[in-house]
Amino acid sequence: MATGVLTQLSLMLQETVLISSILLLFFRFRNTFGLAPIYTMLGGMFQMANLWSASIYVQFTPELLMSPGSVVLFPAAIFAVLFIYIREDAAEARKLIYALLATDFVGSVLSFMAVSHLRDPGIVNRFNLNPELFVHMPRMDFVGSVALFADTILIILVYEYLARKFQRSLFLPIFLSMTFVLVFDTVFFVTGAFVDTKEYVPILMSGLLGKCIAGALYSTILTIYLAKFDVNALQHHSQGTQHALGDIFGVLTYRQKYEALRIQATRDRLTAVYNRAFFDEVLASELALSDRSDRPLSLLMIDVDFFKSINDTFGHAEGDRALMMVAKSLQSMVRQSEYLCRYGGEEFAVLLPGSDLNQAIILAQRLCAEVPSTCIVSGKSSEAKTSDGAAQDRPITVTIGLASYPKEANSGESLIKLADSRLYEGKRSGRNRAVPSASPDAVIEQQVSSQVTQ
Repeated sequence: MATGVLTQLSLMLQETVLISSILLLFFRFRNTFGLAPIYTMLGGMFQMANLWSASIYVQFTPELLMSPGSVVLFPAAIFAVLFIYIREDAAEARKLIYALLATDFVGSVLSFMAVSHLRDPGIVNRFNLNPELFVHMPRMDFVGSVALFADTILIILVYEYLARKFQRSLFLPIFLSMTFVLVFDTVFFVTGAFVDTKEYVPILMSGLLGKCIAGALYSTILTIYLAKFDVNALQHHSQGTQHALGDIFGVLTYRQKYEALRIQATRDRLTAVYNRAFFDEVLASELALSDRSDRPLSLLMIDVDFFKSINDTFGHAEGDRALMMVAKSLQSMVRQSEYLCRYGGEEFAVLLPGSDLNQAIILAQRLCAEVPSTCIVSGKSSEAKTSDGAAQDRPITVTIGLASYPKEANSGESLIKLADSRLYEGKRSGRNRAVPSASPDAVIEQQVSSQVTQ
């Protein structure tokens, strides 16, 4: 029996690879044949999945059964919807969903017709087909249709959410969304179709196990295809086409595009940290939150020391690289709840919600020490060579002015002005230091011991 089970598992694995390969092959030739072959194939497969789910099972244990229709064929439909949505857009995915629902409706009608024929005493039933098979199928078709519609909406919603959460991963959003939807479908479909039968629990458990395995396999295949054979897939997905406002598919088509544009609008092109417009927006919201919650808000204004000299000596390309290095170094020291922004030119700003001036001083000192240890402009260019021809490198340092709300300032404008004035006091005092007050003694006290001489 163990040999037979392994054989059936191997067969289902081969079926999964074969079906997904055929679907992807049809898509590769869509310019020649269009997407009709995919719709036709999935319509037939979905009907066959219902038939297999009602009649064919692999028995792992006396209580654990698994149907190839549920484990292999049905996940292929979810696989195809997600793939078409990613690779094309929501409008094309909608067409596929409607095609599957139409197939369900026609299949239900044909099932009733088959039952009426089989119950006719004058009919010749050559294969002794049991009408019970077709009597049960309309119920399964109805439950399957409802489940399918819910599944296809869920797969898009969950994928959209996870794609934003895991922007650097292609596999995780696909795998997690497919697994979630297949688990939901199993509970919904098996409960609707088999809850009144003694096979309900084993079918449910085996379905959950089988569909989780199928979800992992289909996700792996889809990820490999998109990453290796269709590298522009996500770019095509983000472009989309226009749909009616009330159409959920049209709305979803633009959600990722909107998120990408929103992120792009708030980021500085060179350094990838937040830009000045975002700083102004978040400062206003954090000031209001500070007033409501009675918590402090501190600001660091950071200036890259001798930046003009870097541009003049090393060239503008190296100056741009210096800004990117400084931004990366600062970002590594800033918490997720804090905001690093490029304020303008070589100046950065860090908003610290919930941090008082003492906490801000600690961070500023760490930043003053971290930047020169990690950011060095290269003297490999000819402009940066000394008279004897030797190339020279230069550590980058920063000067920081600090201020805190509401203890030291009563508005956003006064907070910026105070931090900026302390920044310029630090520059007048020799740079490479953090300045928490206007007192000269405080400037000296907060000067970083690892100062690099310019």
